[in-house]
This record gives sequence, C-alpha cells and structure tokens, in this order.
Amino acid sequence: MKMKYSAILFDFDGTLIESGPCIIYTLRRTLREIGLNELAAWSDTALRPMVGPPLREGFANYLQLPEKYVDKAISIYRSHANDPMALCLLHPYPGIPELLKKLREKGVKIGIATAKLDAISRLHLKTTGLTDLIDFVSASKSDQQCSKPQLILEAIEALGADKQHTVMVGDRLYDMDAARQTGIPGIGVLYGYGSRAELEAHGASYIVETVEQLESLLTEEEEL
Repeated sequence: MKMKYSAILFDFDGTLIESGPCIIYTLRRTLREIGLNELAAWSDTALRPMVGPPLREGFANYLQLPEKYVDKAISIYRSHANDPMALCLLHPYPGIPELLKKLREKGVKIGIATAKLDAISRLHLKTTGLTDLIDFVSASKSDQQCSKPQLILEAIEALGADKQHTVMVGDRLYDMDAARQTGIPGIGVLYGYGSRAELEAHGASYIVETVEQLESLLTEEEEL
C-alpha cells in the first residue's frame, strides 16, 4: 500500500488558517482611513466574501470601489501588514498543525498555493507557527496580477511532484477552478469561507465539512 497523494497543495486563508478576523479588522481600518465609513460599518457577514479573492478583485468587484480608490486602498491595507492587533487574530484551524505533521511523517510533500502576497504569506506562517510544516510556498508576487493555476504549477514543479498524485485543497471557487485548469483534483472544505453550492458549481472533486474528514481523505492509501 502507498499514500494516494504524494503531494498536497493547500490554499492558505480559510483552509489552513482562520484569517477572516484579521482581514476584516484590517479592511475596516483601511476603509475608515480612505473615508468610506459606510463600507467600514458593514457587518462581518457582509465583508466575509473579501476573504479569499485577491485584494484588487475584492475592492474593485465586490466592494465596487471607484477605480481611483482601488490602488490607494491596497496600499493602505498593505501598510498595516505588521499591525500586532491584526496579527494576534490569526490562528490555524484546530487540527491543522497535527494533520500537517502526520502527512509529512508519511512522506507527503506539503505546499501552499495562495493569492496572498509572498511576504505576507511567510509572515502569517511564522505568526501561526506553521513555517516548519510546509515544504514550499507558491504565493502571489504582485497585487497587479495573480494566476492561481500558475501558482499550482509552480508548486508542483518545486516539489518534484507527479500531477497524478497531487491534490489541491481549498475553501473557495478560485481553488477549485485552478485545480481543474491544471488537471488535478480539488478538495473543497466547508469549515472555511465558501459554501457547498459554490464548491460544487466550480467542480470540486470532493467536499468535506471538517478537518477530521479532510484527514481521512488525505491519508487514504491505494494498492501498489
């Protein structure tokens, strides 16, 4: 018997770490500094869709900020990356550190493919204590452009992985779309920031509700 997956790629926000409170805190601070107090007063539920997509897409398409505000909003948001009040709101989902340790003990390569900026991703890995449990981070290099399929392909190459035994795990449509476009299965998780309807509509190969269910799926073995 051998592990079904020899390489596993994870989205970051909403999959490995619960980053919503941190993102929403920073988002509100950003909107207030721009003077968009009505948007800053939106409920956590209303701002929740901002967790997951690239910032430019969230500000322009979801919040529908005028173009003149988008670059300014991104710049202000990024300027608060090291805010201790925001960073203290980050933490791994319960069971994730243990899952990553178990997978690595079984010889599985672990990668991250995220639209979050590379420097921010590494800061958040360090903050949440996950740095030493990840073999490779494939993260966005710019707020101007982000191709999730390209990030997945970069991670697969860096890990020396076989696409036939690689899987992408994520909580949003972007993860499922990118997995399908790169020819690997996508596992959707419901403990993050997406919905079952969203994951199903975007071609999730599997959907799990909990970290425990995810572990059962990722530690499956198959006959040689």
